[in-house]
Amino acid sequence: MKVAIIGAGVAGAAAVKTILEENHQGLINHVDVFEDRKQLGVGSPYEPDSNQLLMNSYVGDLGFEWQDADHYLRWLQDHYPEYARRDIFSPRPIFGEYIQDYFSPYFEDEIIHVVHQRIHQLKIKSPKSYYLYDAQGKQYGPYDSVLMTVGHPPYADYYNLLGQEGYIHHPYPVEQLLSDLDYQKGIGIIGSGLTGIDIMRYLQDHYPITIDHPVTFYILDQPFSTPKFERYAEDLVFNLNADWIDKQLAQSDGQTIPLEAIFHQFEEDMEANGVDWKSLVERYSQGSIGEGLMAIHQQNRRLSILQLYGRKLTAFLPALNMALSSQDRIRFFKDFMGLFEHFRSQTPAESIAFILQGLKDGRIRIVSGMKAVEVNAQGFTVVTQKGLRYQSGYLINATGFDQNLETAAQHDPLINQMYQEGIIQANPLGGILVDWPHTQVLSQRFGRLEHLYLTGHWIFSTQFGNNNTKLTYKQAEACVKHLLESARDI
Repeated sequence: MKVAIIGAGVAGAAAVKTILEENHQGLINHVDVFEDRKQLGVGSPYEPDSNQLLMNSYVGDLGFEWQDADHYLRWLQDHYPEYARRDIFSPRPIFGEYIQDYFSPYFEDEIIHVVHQRIHQLKIKSPKSYYLYDAQGKQYGPYDSVLMTVGHPPYADYYNLLGQEGYIHHPYPVEQLLSDLDYQKGIGIIGSGLTGIDIMRYLQDHYPITIDHPVTFYILDQPFSTPKFERYAEDLVFNLNADWIDKQLAQSDGQTIPLEAIFHQFEEDMEANGVDWKSLVERYSQGSIGEGLMAIHQQNRRLSILQLYGRKLTAFLPALNMALSSQDRIRFFKDFMGLFEHFRSQTPAESIAFILQGLKDGRIRIVSGMKAVEVNAQGFTVVTQKGLRYQSGYLINATGFDQNLETAAQHDPLINQMYQEGIIQANPLGGILVDWPHTQVLSQRFGRLEHLYLTGHWIFSTQFGNNNTKLTYKQAEACVKHLLESARDI
């Protein structure tokens, strides 16, 4: 078989590694890896950049050797001993170096061929016969299988500012895009999530941010997710695991698991852990400045237990999500996902403390209730729901990914071509529709496209929780294993 892999970030590199480790019968004899960047295995989140950009997971949780929890820790001891502690957050570019070291040997195998081109089109000329085309129209293929490990959707542009001078839509790499601003004109950040805090840390390190020239976060409502503290070390009662899922599905003849059953098991686990989770929601669900300050001051043990539970749950989120009925899945995404992600996607306590100190010093402002942005000769005027107006020379986008396929596809030539030609279709909950658990593309024209796989944040509504390197890695691994198993059955 001849296989193409589009993209050589973590998922693409994991696919290469899995092919070499699982292709015992030599069913795959040629692999073309398409990546226009020089670095292989890293992907844009971990490319060379400022060390002010921090991972959101502890060093002790990041290694790629599943049976060796300290794999990344030992690498840090050899290369960056100042970060060689389990319960700290290492810079993202340093984790990128680790990824590159880890995966680079696999790209040297004789059946792996790296093509430094970006793919702009995918064509289907017959079943399981895929052709690819680069920006110059050069044809590659045919391929028996294509693994689209193409990363994440573009950042959302909620205020239609793309192309305006002074508006920075995609802020990475920050050392290239944010290093030459006239800070005296005023700098605003749209959004205060992890990306916004990354940007603020870099600006504070790079510019003389003072009370006379503060940086302003413009937000809709909640400033922060909950602060992430050191890992809770005691035994944790946790039953929402694979065995529980299998048992529940067996009771329903493999059909669905009611959302209420998941809620009930969660509540039982929280009670067994001695956690009144509703009181934590009442105390910490708004993400306000006061809540962040209170959480850091109290170092609430029960909050730490709830956070750890959420992190352990991440590995089982895709299976739980796809075990729900369509009605329950829509209900969860509409009514509960925001609250759930507020507690699961935590912000390092050090980062929140940094922001709180900046607010106290007057170097940082937070303006909530953002409603609209007006463009003017001096830059931008941000208008709030209460009619307040704030002037900013620059606006830096930190709003997260655009999950609307119709608008997001316009920023990616390959995704746009496949969408316009009916090869891919939108998931009603956001992103691109795929089957589960193999994540093969579901097309309105062709039905399920055998051996055309898609991984990453484009399928977040199916593989819920996959803003996580290990889940991304494991899904690419699962795609390759499915390809090899189905090829053996022919």
